[in-house]
Formats: sequence, C-alpha cells, structure tokens
Amino acid sequence: MTWPPPLLPKHLPELPELNIGMLRKELERQRKIMARKSRALAQYAQTEAAEEDSGVIGHKLWSSADSRTYFSVADTYKELPPDVYEPRLTPQGQPFFYRIHFSTEELLRFSDSNIDRVVVEITEFWKRKDRFEEFGFPYRRGILLHGPAGSGKSCAVKLIINDVIEKGGIALRFDDPGVFIRCMRNFRLVQPETPVVGIMEDIDGIMDRYDESIILNVLDGIDSFENIVYLATTNYPEELEGRIKNRPSRFDRRFEIGFPNPKARFQYIEYLVAKVGRAKDLVDIEQWVKDTAEFTLAHIKELFISVVLFETEYKDALNTMLEMKKNISSNDYENKRTGFGAYHKESM
Repeated sequence: MTWPPPLLPKHLPELPELNIGMLRKELERQRKIMARKSRALAQYAQTEAAEEDSGVIGHKLWSSADSRTYFSVADTYKELPPDVYEPRLTPQGQPFFYRIHFSTEELLRFSDSNIDRVVVEITEFWKRKDRFEEFGFPYRRGILLHGPAGSGKSCAVKLIINDVIEKGGIALRFDDPGVFIRCMRNFRLVQPETPVVGIMEDIDGIMDRYDESIILNVLDGIDSFENIVYLATTNYPEELEGRIKNRPSRFDRRFEIGFPNPKARFQYIEYLVAKVGRAKDLVDIEQWVKDTAEFTLAHIKELFISVVLFETEYKDALNTMLEMKKNISSNDYENKRTGFGAYHKESM
C-alpha cells in the first residue's frame, strides 16, 4: 500500500454532460415559482388592508375547544355572511360551509299566483317568532312545492332565498341529511338566532338516496333546530309517501306550482322583452299570452330564444314547443324503424 494514499480513486465515475436546455427549463420553473410567491404575498398584504373594516377579527389567532389543545386559525368572522351555502365535511369529519354564488337572474314575483302565496306564507312566518315562543310551539316551518318541471318552483325558491338573505339569514342546501345535521349543530353553536332556509330540491331523489328515518328525524325536530324553514320541491309528488306529503309538522303547507296563469305569462314575457331591446318588434305579447296556455316558464323562455335569438318564424317555433309538450314513451318505438335505417324499406 502506497503512502500517502491517493486523494482521488483511480476510476472516477463518469459525470453526465451538462444539458443547457434542461438547465434553462429549471431556471424558468424556479422563476415562475418565485413570481407566484411574490403575487401571493402582495395579495395577502392587500387582503389584510381591505379586511380592517369588513368584520374580520384578524389573523394569527388561536382556537381551543377545551383550553388545553390549541390550533392556529386564519381569518375569523363573527357570523357567516348572508348567502347560500352547501354544508360539507372535511376528510377528517370537520363541518364547514361552502359559499355558493346566488344569482338574482329572473327574480320575478308573479302576482295572483301560488308562487306569490308561498312568499307571503314564509314572510309572515318570520314575523311571528314571538307568538310561537309565547305559546310554546317549535319555531320552524315546512313547505312542499310540487308541479311539472319548469313551472316556476325554482323561481319561488329564489324569492324565498333572497328574502332570508335580506333578513341577514342564510340558505343551506339539504342533500346529505347526515352532513346537514352535523353542520347545523355546528352553526347553531355560533349563530343560535340566525334565520335559516333548508333547501330540499327534488326531495323524492333525496329520499331514494338516503335513509328515510334520518330525514324524518330532521323534519320532526329531533335536533331541536328552530328559526328555520324547510323548503322542498318535487316534480313527482306521487313518489312521496303520505308521511311526507300529508303530515303537518313535517311539511305544514304544500303548494302546487302549476302552469302560469295569463297574468303571470304576460309579466314573464314582458320581462323577457325588456331584456332584449330588439324583441319589441318581434313579440306580440298579447298574442303570445293567448298561444302559451298551459306552457311552463321554461317553454315560454325557449319560445322567446327561438324567435328572438335564432330568428325562427314564430309559428314554427310555437309548433316546436307544442310538439315538445306531447308525452313521449319508448313504447312509441315499437313497430317503427329508427336510426340510419329509418327511411329504408325492409329488404325482402
């Protein structure tokens, strides 16, 4: 053995050649990362400045449920901003509320209609909290809306959501009853008096997907949720059991949202014409009202789009809507050739 030993081994491993292209890509990637961080820091600074007067208590706070275990939290709010929310759970099972943009598009209140009666019913309910408390009745209400698709149930729901938001309350989507219950418990710990509307759209589908007993427990007030209105909709009331559609204290009132009457049709067509200036020369409102008896709002809207936007002849567009109103069934396909062979005679 030689002494001193060599500083380097005799056989050096081969070093990879320097790839200038890859080096440039890596530098560009790092530059983009730093740029994103800089933008995020700038946005954070702007947010801090803007939130001083927005009701936000602050940053860098600690939260504890037992005065022993502490968690750092970011922005905190005294109350949820009035809006529409979807109750959710984190992967760890922690309830939270996901804010959904509420659109006021087509926020029309039709006079002399069941839609208007629904709004009046719930508006009056919000005014009578003292009476419910005085006589010891649970302060909650259940309303069931039923009718054909496109008849205006969603319009009624929007009006009621808008009403509760104006009162400083929130609307919660009711889809998964278990998630709804956990989130409502959490919400009432923080905001025990805030008005809430629970939106149960297509309740027949909810009943099919989840355990009926849990949904009935919510409606029966097992968790004692008060200051709340449950607003359910369905296109298929025949799919609901009597214990849902014929049980006051679960759903105290039910309203059929059927085809709009002449006044409602006139109001809706007039609203559509006002949205599009050029429609004045294309739409005879009085004639349209006569021709659209037993049309849903959805059918009237499509008629308007066909005539005004696609410039379809009115009579052709009207006939198309009348054809769509006819009931179709897969039984109609029997003894008929369809598809590519529809216009070819059978070969012998």
